[in-house]
Formats: sequence, structure tokens, C-alpha cells
Amino acid sequence: MNKKSIFLAALLLGSTQVATADEYGAIAPKLSTLGLGVEYTYPFSDTFTASAGIYGFSKDKTVDVKEDLELDGFEGLNVNATGSVKLRHFTALANYHPWSNGFHVSAGLAINNSSIDVKTTQVKLTDNLIDEYGDDLDPVIIRRVKDKIKEDGAVARLAPSVEVKPTKKVAPYLGIGYNSANQSDSGFSFTASAGVMFSKFELNGSPNCYSENLSKVEGDFKDVCSNIQKEIDDLKGDVDKIKVYPVVSLGVMYKF
Repeated sequence: MNKKSIFLAALLLGSTQVATADEYGAIAPKLSTLGLGVEYTYPFSDTFTASAGIYGFSKDKTVDVKEDLELDGFEGLNVNATGSVKLRHFTALANYHPWSNGFHVSAGLAINNSSIDVKTTQVKLTDNLIDEYGDDLDPVIIRRVKDKIKEDGAVARLAPSVEVKPTKKVAPYLGIGYNSANQSDSGFSFTASAGVMFSKFELNGSPNCYSENLSKVEGDFKDVCSNIQKEIDDLKGDVDKIKVYPVVSLGVMYKF
């Protein structure tokens, strides 16, 4: 066999390998740390496929915060906090199947438009609020603040809030997985993947404190705001250390 025949045979074999991959691809609903989503995979050959996925999840929850506010005499105050988690991701991946089976190595990009928000209902130190929590508060502090409210129109409000979000919307992804999108048989199969999204995050927050005419209790109130700001700064330091986001997904794939 001459060189031209060998070349033509190799070309024909390569074309056959591409043709054996079903041209309609495969689709897979998935449960993932990116959210609930669906992924479409197209097989270019038995060793190379490409995937695109869209994921989302939202959850809101309101709880009573019963932590010590570190304000002398006001430790009994309960504050409602509302947390909101929003996951929004889009992925575009190239998958290499080194042994032409279901195992593959994936690399690509993920668009990360997620956020975590925590907001508290505004705490307003007014005559009515003090009456409501009077049994839990120090009588001396109650009298002092109530007198200021009645005499000088004293007002003190705080509504701490924080938000965590990615520093950049687009992040590289690297991982491994298993699916049968590159196989010739149609039907249902299991799919799984694990990897990391190289994404940094940032935290922004504020105690959102405001006061007027507090006089003698002004220092106590400022201490509360300072303590809240310190907690926010500590959280910010922890969030700044995050460099990667783990991605794990499971699903059922249907090959057309």
C-alpha cells in the first residue's frame, strides 16, 4: 500500500469516527451546585464533545435573629433578618474523551451572575418598641431612652445588610465527568461531573445606623454600630479568601 492509499484510508477512518456520533446530540436535566439546570451536549467525534448549560435557583427566607446586640440593656431585642440566595449560571465547555468512552476532561467558561443578600428589618428605638420589649430590657436604660424620645424627639435606627457577589461575571472552569453523549446508542443514561470555577467573591455591607438626639445613650448606640461594622469587616476578610467555587452535578441524559 502506497502513501496515498494510507492517507486516504486514515482520512476515511477519521470521517467514519465523526459520523458515528449522533448529529442531534444529547440533553440532560441536572441538579448542581450551580442550581437546577439543563445542559445540551453535541458530539463532534467519539473523543470530542461540546456542552452548553443554563442553571438557576432562588430562595428567600426570613428568620428571627436573637443574637446579643451588645448594647447595654438591649440584649433582649429580636430582629428579623431576610436572606436571599440567587444562583444564575451559564456554562460553555469543551469535553475531551481520552479513551473514547464516557469519561471526559472539561474546560471552558462560566458566566456567574449569582448573589447572596442578607437584610434586617429596620430596628427603630421608639416609645412603642420599648414598651413591646420592656420586660426584657434594663429598666434604667428604658427610662433614659423613653425620656429622650419624649422630650427631645430622639431617634435611633439600624438595619444591617450584606451582599456577596462575584468580582467578575466570567470565570474559567476545569473539571472531569462522565456521560454517553459521544456514544452511538440513543436512549437514557446517567451523567455526573465535578470541577471548580475559578471565581473570586466580594462582600459589601453596612450597619445602616442613624440617630438623632440620643444624648446620654448615643455612645451605647455607636458601640452597637461599631460592633456590627467589625463583624462585617471580619466576614469580608473571610470572603476575600475564596478563590474557587466547587461545582458538582448529577443528572439523567437522553441521547437522541
